[in-house]
Amino acid sequence: MTSNILDAREIVQAQARTPVQAVDNLLAVLSEEAGARAIAAERLARTARRTAELTIFCTACLIVLGLLPYFLSVPGEVMGYLDFFKIILSIVILISSMLTYAGSSRAGAWELRRSSAELDELKGEIEMRRERIDADELDLMRIRYQNIVQKYTAAHDSIDRLKYQIENRDKHPSIGSFSAFVTGTEISLRQSAPRIALITVSLIMLLLLGSLFSSYPIRLPG
Repeated sequence: MTSNILDAREIVQAQARTPVQAVDNLLAVLSEEAGARAIAAERLARTARRTAELTIFCTACLIVLGLLPYFLSVPGEVMGYLDFFKIILSIVILISSMLTYAGSSRAGAWELRRSSAELDELKGEIEMRRERIDADELDLMRIRYQNIVQKYTAAHDSIDRLKYQIENRDKHPSIGSFSAFVTGTEISLRQSAPRIALITVSLIMLLLLGSLFSSYPIRLPG
C-alpha cells in the first residue's frame, strides 16, 4: 500500500514538472527576440548617425553653392542648373529630417537595447534553473517575457529577425546558403541607403565644382 502511494505521488510530481523541452522552447524565443532587438538597436543607431551625416553634408553643399556666385563669374543659364541642384539638396535634407523625426532613431535604439538586455537577463535566470522550473514558474516566466516586450513602445522590424536567423543558421537549418546571401544583401542595401545617398551627393558636388572652377574665371574682389 505504501509503495502504491509513493508511486502515485511520483507520477503526480512527474506530471506537474515542466518538460525541459518547454523551457528550451521559451529560451529559444527569448534568444531570438533579444537578438533581433539588439540588431534593431544597432540598425537604428547607425541609421541616425548616417542620416545626420547626410543632412549636415547636404546643408554644407547648399552653403557652398550659395557662395559660388560671389567667387565665380557663372553665366545665368548655368546658375539655373545650380538652382535646380540646390532644390534637390533641399529635398534630400527635408526627407532625411522627416525620417529622423518620424523614426525617433536614438530613442528607439535606447528602448530596444534596454529591452534586449532585460530579455537576456531573464534568459540567464531561466538557464540557471533550467531543469528545476515547474509549470507554474514557467507561466510566470512567460508573463515576465510579455511584460518586457509590452513595456517598451519600440519594436524591431522583420529584417532584424531575419538578420538574427541568418547570423545563427545553426539554429535555423531551413535557411539555405543562397537564401541567406540574397536576404543579407537586401538587408545591407536597405541599411546603406543614407550612405549611398551621401556618396552620390559627394560625387555630384566634386564633379560640379571641378567643372565650374575649370570653366569659369574666379571673380576678383572689387
